[in-house]
Amino acid sequence: MRGAAEVHGQRRRHRALFTLPLALVLFATSAFLAQEAQASDTSATVNIQGHAQNLNDAAGQNHTFLLTNTGTEALEVVIISRPSTVWTVTGCPKVPSGWVASSSANACTFRVTTPGKEIAPGGKATFGVKAKTSTAGTNQSGSFGVVVSRCQPIGECFLLPSAGDTTITAYGWTVTNAKVWTAQGDPPAAGTACGNVPNEKTTVANEASVLVICGKNNMNGPRTALEANSSLGGSLVAQPGSFTGGEVPAASGDVVIGSWTPTIGSFGTGRNVLAGVGSAGDETSRVTTLWGFAALVPV
Repeated sequence: MRGAAEVHGQRRRHRALFTLPLALVLFATSAFLAQEAQASDTSATVNIQGHAQNLNDAAGQNHTFLLTNTGTEALEVVIISRPSTVWTVTGCPKVPSGWVASSSANACTFRVTTPGKEIAPGGKATFGVKAKTSTAGTNQSGSFGVVVSRCQPIGECFLLPSAGDTTITAYGWTVTNAKVWTAQGDPPAAGTACGNVPNEKTTVANEASVLVICGKNNMNGPRTALEANSSLGGSLVAQPGSFTGGEVPAASGDVVIGSWTPTIGSFGTGRNVLAGVGSAGDETSRVTTLWGFAALVPV
């Protein structure tokens, strides 16, 4: 039989084996809680300037983000990621002084490299992301993701999501122009190259007229713009009249989308037209303001 001293020694060793992991757990937990407390002091609000892009935008568009440090810790890292795979990041054109940027198809990563150039609590900074879009069957909406961190290297501290509004919609239609049709006969059919239509901007005040709407179908299939999903307004127009559209091929160039028969408003120059087109509720353009029109007194 084992002696009492031997049994007592083994119990002490067992207690030591249990005590060591417990100490490690307590240390890890305290470290985690400390980091979590610091993370709770790391926060930012980020808002995008402009919430619109077009589908099938191969050239890409620059998006500007305004960041405000709303926490109590200076910020050293900002990562802005695309809303979905419809968008592809192609560059990071706006970088704060003392920071550097790197890009992938998914995101722009911004890091401070100059001491003293961190974004201090209450401080503001502007970041830029350039992204192109692919085509799709309908408008595509989403939000750019933004995370921030108080330290480097990335992963050393929590990457925390920001508050704010970074929503964006890529539209299926684009309006590029509106032209007064003054020739005899019917206006050009949908799908006609817009460049083949005279760029007339003058019409007669207080009379019926015809406005040809030009633009692009950015979607991946042919579409026909409908009056129910299209609109016409602006200082040139007293009443929009009726709209006639026709089929426009997928990923079209700049072509005629359709035409309106508005009643023109009173005499004046420097008038504008507000035009939007759509083939369904989720297949639309943004409303575009077009300038340079005049309503003249009848001769």
